[in-house]
Amino acid sequence: VKESTTNTLSSVGIALTLATLATIVGFLSNVVSPLPEFKDFGITVSFGILFALLLVMTFVPAIRSLLDKRAETKESISREAFSSSGESVLNKVAGASSIIPRKLKVISIALLVGVSSYGYVSFSNLDTVFNFTDFLPEDDPVVATLSVLTDEFGGGFGETTTVLLEGQDLATPEIHNAIIVAINDLADAENIVVFGENVANESVIASLGAMLAPQEAIPGTPPQAPNMELISGLMSYGVELMSGEGLSALKISANGDVDGLYKSLITMDPATFGGTLYLDDNEVFTAQQIKITTSAGSEGSRQLTEDIYTAFQPVIDLGVDVAATNDSIVTNSVSDLISASQFQSLIFAILSSMFFLIIYYWIDLKRPFLGVVTIFPVIAIVMGTYLGMNLLDIPLNPVTATLTGIAIGIGVPFVIHVTNRFREALSNDSNPVSAITTTLKTTGGSLFGSAFTTMAGFGILTTSTLKPFQQMGQVVLVSIGFALVASILILPTLLVLWANYHNKKTAKSL
Repeated sequence: VKESTTNTLSSVGIALTLATLATIVGFLSNVVSPLPEFKDFGITVSFGILFALLLVMTFVPAIRSLLDKRAETKESISREAFSSSGESVLNKVAGASSIIPRKLKVISIALLVGVSSYGYVSFSNLDTVFNFTDFLPEDDPVVATLSVLTDEFGGGFGETTTVLLEGQDLATPEIHNAIIVAINDLADAENIVVFGENVANESVIASLGAMLAPQEAIPGTPPQAPNMELISGLMSYGVELMSGEGLSALKISANGDVDGLYKSLITMDPATFGGTLYLDDNEVFTAQQIKITTSAGSEGSRQLTEDIYTAFQPVIDLGVDVAATNDSIVTNSVSDLISASQFQSLIFAILSSMFFLIIYYWIDLKRPFLGVVTIFPVIAIVMGTYLGMNLLDIPLNPVTATLTGIAIGIGVPFVIHVTNRFREALSNDSNPVSAITTTLKTTGGSLFGSAFTTMAGFGILTTSTLKPFQQMGQVVLVSIGFALVASILILPTLLVLWANYHNKKTAKSL
């Protein structure tokens, strides 16, 4: 038992350590993601994988040794039960697949190219969806109510889109007048709530117009007279009340005193105007917000954003920074970040794992290209995962977006175990085809067992009442399936081609 434990840790332990380090490198690639949650995910999972290795290399062998030493003392250990002769059903199935690297290598190449190509096309066509209601049970009454509000009433809870203006000095006639033009132009845009001919909004302009509007009188009595004192005061600051209609009547002449007007308005009604104008420590108006009532919902938020920036282009041309936001716009921004970070993280993770394996095999065997050969099937695993998502109509979201790392984390250990077992077999049999047949017969059962148990663990997620976790369970099942296919049907052919590239003497030295 003691000798067997030592042999196990010195052979399988190397593969486990290598797989663990390569997987950690893959998950740590998430640190380049622009989303903090993905960075935390990569770091947390990496620690979990590291502790898993420590337990498998220490606790598990210790318990196994204690149990088996007792049986050894009683001479009751069955060597046949512990042997890996390749005669089990799963080993026979895996061994039968050796016909592919022996006679049908084109099938492996076709699988690698086909799955990777169609997977990339699927990845390009995947929708990115971020909806906070997905994290509630689908039958929750709140979700049903919100769906009705959103679908039938556009904005759901009464949608407000805030436009923030920032600049060195916003209290100039040019900027003031450009804001009026922008608000007027929004009246023709889709999903903008309009009362009469005016955009429903909260702003300096709207509040100023409300002050000028005659107050409603008691029904049957004459309307109240305009506030001539207010009108006279506004005109003294350059407001051209007689030069236009609606909001256009609030434009200011080129030599008007906008700064004085804004300060007087804040003094007159600090609650109203203090909430829309920002006066910095130097008594300069450097920011202003405009709240617009909209009804775009999540589906129309992208068009709404485009319409707002188009309308405010005259303001932007004056050097003012304009930013529009609401819940849906933020949601779409997160979706765009998820989509953009996916391909970046994918490439970085695969290259990082490949670079690590290249260095290892270069130091250990002086054969760095074996690292490239080992990682090639992982590309098919990841792209196969995206292919499965496309076929199952599963979008990218904050949960499924982590699957790039998970797919690599699942695939790397599978392929590394096959590669290392092939090396051991090749050291005893210089014929690459015979070596890969032995590898599949003795390792295939373990690969199937690992795949099935992992599927059972992640398969529980498909029973979740939360849609993102249901989807995560489905996608991980697909990922494990492709990991098994790649390890048994694709990698063996690549290893045989790699070994055939070297002469028998070089192969023997492995």
